[in-house]
Parts: sequence; C-alpha cells; structure tokens
Amino acid sequence: MGQTIKEETKKHVNVNQVIKAVCKYYSVKVEDLKGIKRDREIVIPRQVAMYLMHELTKTPYMTIGELLGGRDHTTIMHGVKKMIENVEPGSKTKQDIANVTQNIFSE
Repeated sequence: MGQTIKEETKKHVNVNQVIKAVCKYYSVKVEDLKGIKRDREIVIPRQVAMYLMHELTKTPYMTIGELLGGRDHTTIMHGVKKMIENVEPGSKTKQDIANVTQNIFSE
C-alpha cells in the first residue's frame, strides 16, 4: 500500500540522472558505460541503464542507443528484454534495479 503512495509522488527523471545513478551504484565510469567494452562488469550496468531509461523516462530505443555510444535500437531492445527476463522475485538483478531506482528518486 505504501508503494502506491510512493509511485504517485515520484519526480520527473531524465536519462542523465539514470546514467549517473547506475555508474555510481556499479562503480563504473560513464565513458565505459557508453564505450565498446563488453565485459560482464560493464554489460550488466549498461543493460540496467537501458532498462531504467526506457522504464522511467519513456525515452525511445533509438535515443537511448545514441546516448549509449551510438548503439543500434535493436541492441537497446535486447538489453531491456534481458533485464525484464532477469527481474525475477528475489533475484540480484531485481534488487539492483530497485536500489538504483531508489537512489535516483532520493537525490
């Protein structure tokens, strides 16, 4: 029930806030998030950023792709889909997304 109230009081979020929060949470550099590295340490935060940008800001896939180093919109769609698949109750991914989201709204 408290969650419903919290949902109604959320502030407007922009993509830069999402990128900043994801980088801070995962201790990665913005350049790495936008770069070409595909190490697990970068891919997971990048996909979380894709997911949150899409979910919280309703930014189009093409725009998210441009913001994240010129990636194709299909890459963003894949990243968002991977996060949706991995957001199972009790999963680390679900907890990470919740933590990053909370950090975004607490700033």
